[in-house]
Amino acid sequence: IQPNPWRGLPVLLAGAAPGAGGGHRGLMPWRTTLSALGAFVCPAVVGVPHADKTLAEPGQLAAGKSAQALESGLMTLMRLASALGTAR
Repeated sequence: IQPNPWRGLPVLLAGAAPGAGGGHRGLMPWRTTLSALGAFVCPAVVGVPHADKTLAEPGQLAAGKSAQALESGLMTLMRLASALGTAR
């Protein structure tokens, strides 16, 4: 694809699932694929286990480990974007 929209783009992988894994298994293929396309994938990933019980409102995480992991992951993404000069 020319131009490649993924080249140089910082990416945070996140998933949610009703099981205990929080969608982590499905994120590994995305890491490989996006990296191959030239994206800078954050080393941190965010998984939300038991998402059927963890979501307080549509689109909102209840306070707890998942919310903290999301905030930490987003901060990592912002630091990566800043280092790459892609932060807006």
